[in-house]
Amino acid sequence: MTFAQFKNRFGFIFKYICRIAIGFILGIFFWRDKKIILFGNCPVPMFKTNKKKEQFLHNTKYLFLYFNSINSGYKCVYLCDEEDKAKKMKKAGLKHIYSRNSFKGFYYTLRAKYWVTDYAA
Repeated sequence: MTFAQFKNRFGFIFKYICRIAIGFILGIFFWRDKKIILFGNCPVPMFKTNKKKEQFLHNTKYLFLYFNSINSGYKCVYLCDEEDKAKKMKKAGLKHIYSRNSFKGFYYTLRAKYWVTDYAA
């Protein structure tokens, strides 16, 4: 394993461990809302080199569309990895689509009581 591969693998892990720790600390000050459901896919396959660019797929896609179509009383939020994909999905007529790295994406991550994710390879 070269240094670049080592840095990519463990830099990714360190980055997400720091995000989880910061989210946990900030999560103490935010009350979880039972009416918010967060949807999304696994951000990046951790140890795979082929990264899918399409993020709106599989079970989370259909469950998100179903909950939006039935007026369930829940606020359904979908998080994308890239801001461009979120903008394209909003132009297609979908509501409550945000990037993971945006302020609103981080806010809903702290506020949501339920999180539905898909770890598709």
